[in-house]
Amino acid sequence: MFNWHKYPFVRLLIPFGLGIWLGLNVVIPVDNKLLFQIFTLLCALSMAIFIWLMSYSWRWLFGFIVSLSLLSGGLLTVRLQNPVNDSSHLIHQHIDSGVFVARLYEPPQYRELTVKVTLEMLMINRADSLIPVSGKLLAYFQRTETMPRLAYGDIVSFDKVPDRVEAAKNPGQFDYSNHLANKQIFHQVYLPEKNWFKTGFSETNSVFSTAYFLRDHLLKVLRENRLSGDEYAVAAAILLGYDESLPAYLRKGYVAAGAMHVLCVSGLHVGIVYLLVAFLLGFLDKAGWRRTLRTCLLLGVVWFYALLTGLSPSIQRASLMISFVLLAQLTNRKGFAVNSIAASAFFLLVLRPENLLEIGFQLSYAAVLGIVLLQRPIVSMVYIKHKYLAKVWDITAVALAAQLATTPFVLYYFHQFPLYFWLSNLFLVPLSFIIIISGMGLLLLSFLPVVPALIGKALAGLIFVMNWIIQWIESLPGSVVEGLYVNQMEFVMLLLILLLLVLLITTQRSRISFFLLFTAIFLFASFNWRRFEQQKNIQLVIFDLKKHSVIDFIVGRDHVLMADSAALDDEFVRGFHLEGHWIASGLSSSPVSFEQKTPEFKGDYVVKKGDFLCFAGKLMAVWDDDGACGDSLTYRPQVDWMLISGKKPEMLDKLLNCFDPELLILDGSVPYYFVEEWKQTASDAGISLYYTSEQGAYIYEFE
Repeated sequence: MFNWHKYPFVRLLIPFGLGIWLGLNVVIPVDNKLLFQIFTLLCALSMAIFIWLMSYSWRWLFGFIVSLSLLSGGLLTVRLQNPVNDSSHLIHQHIDSGVFVARLYEPPQYRELTVKVTLEMLMINRADSLIPVSGKLLAYFQRTETMPRLAYGDIVSFDKVPDRVEAAKNPGQFDYSNHLANKQIFHQVYLPEKNWFKTGFSETNSVFSTAYFLRDHLLKVLRENRLSGDEYAVAAAILLGYDESLPAYLRKGYVAAGAMHVLCVSGLHVGIVYLLVAFLLGFLDKAGWRRTLRTCLLLGVVWFYALLTGLSPSIQRASLMISFVLLAQLTNRKGFAVNSIAASAFFLLVLRPENLLEIGFQLSYAAVLGIVLLQRPIVSMVYIKHKYLAKVWDITAVALAAQLATTPFVLYYFHQFPLYFWLSNLFLVPLSFIIIISGMGLLLLSFLPVVPALIGKALAGLIFVMNWIIQWIESLPGSVVEGLYVNQMEFVMLLLILLLLVLLITTQRSRISFFLLFTAIFLFASFNWRRFEQQKNIQLVIFDLKKHSVIDFIVGRDHVLMADSAALDDEFVRGFHLEGHWIASGLSSSPVSFEQKTPEFKGDYVVKKGDFLCFAGKLMAVWDDDGACGDSLTYRPQVDWMLISGKKPEMLDKLLNCFDPELLILDGSVPYYFVEEWKQTASDAGISLYYTSEQGAYIYEFE
């Protein structure tokens, strides 16, 4: 039987996390004052039960009240940290002009044309009055040869009003605004050189300032010791968590090989540092003060390494997890690693409840729990007598356990699965161990002559081999299975299957297997039902893209794409704006397509001739940059949709000479400064108008 009493932080984390999830996703009509009163009452009630009624027969009531108090506490934590409750936050400032003062919240990221920076607002100067303001925003500085060098903590002033980050306008598109909102960022601004200046003042946090200084110094050490190009980019990422230099093709290769965790400084890297130092301090692994000293030294090394890597969120998570494991070992509770992991998650959520929705947070904890709970059972499934083959199987089992635990998240968020993850981890885990040890040696011995250069040359060779292995695995047939979609309900069922599997392994209770089988059957039934529904789908989608026009004609699991030539050739447009809807609808990522300016096109479902398109019994007219109408015609064909695209100013009077539209649609390629005139003239003419940049992609479902 599963003994919950061994895992107190797991019991605390579940209701607390549920309260945070409710606070972040569900609107609960209870004000903060009443919620605080409920939380206080539940805490007092639980203490009263503990003091006066605590007995074996009443333990269920105590647990129930404590769970309710934690649930309300999680909800209250979200409410109290919500910027809505801060009257000075930028989201409450409705200012159309003024001078804004902010400081660099973190080191700038230099790109080809811009410098990307997260700014922390300080104040607004308007009409000679200073208004204190809080909140963060994303700023893009125009990069020029004459711009001053920016650094963490610098205070800058600018006169452009920040814009609210817009939500995703297209179905299935990654919602960048939601991603930023989880980091408490709701605004962004583009700053040409003339619109800002560096004040010359600075305000820094000494801990983070030291971390960033050390990281910059160590990056310089890497560059000065035979590391350059791809080898430098990977070394910077794998040793110091700095991935700004990593080229896109190499990043894609590591993702395809299921080895991105090697590049992201996280639990793997902290674990390697911990194991190395623990081995060196093995002589202190005795009872009494020696064990306490060893634990303190290990904690110091782990957090110093976290400082070196810039104290990124992933490294903070990993360091905190290992810290709780070390403290548990100090109290002779080595068997409760799951409880230590839950404790670290609990404290991180108390400090920042938005962590719960971060993909990195979910993946890191899922991977660690998978390794802790599933690695040994997987190893025991196959008995290997040979010593070295047994080691290979142990490494493979670690990869299998981590991949199994993270699969629901990978499918839900990324819609793909790397088939050769076991092969890449077989080579890369030991190789990355050697690389990290060598890299640490290089950084620690950088003050010596000759030795660092020799280590750097060897390190560059090792990284070259690792990159070659990654590219080889990526080139294998079927290295990545793409287009795998699970909806929210199916994601929950996958998590339930994973939980039941863990419980079955740990408790050995056969009854759980029936629930596991039932959930799996229900999941596959959901897959098949969704596929059946997709076969009946007939849909018109006019996507919202700036400077582009893209229309998708969908019949079942087939579709035809009409777009301007630039959009058809743009991989980013497809990947970021379109493929999310295609994957969710079970559509091909390589549809039949034709250019919008094509005079004639005849497909199975779509026919275009001149300015007219016919699809599923509906008629559409397209008026782009070259559209024009002359004198009034004696017969104006009625069309269901009139699509306006391109930089065409308002010409509704001429358009109505040629067409009689039921609905006027302006896509995202129409400049905003023409839109108001289109709206006004359409209203005067009594014609309905739909603007995708305001209302999102136009979607018409055929019955």
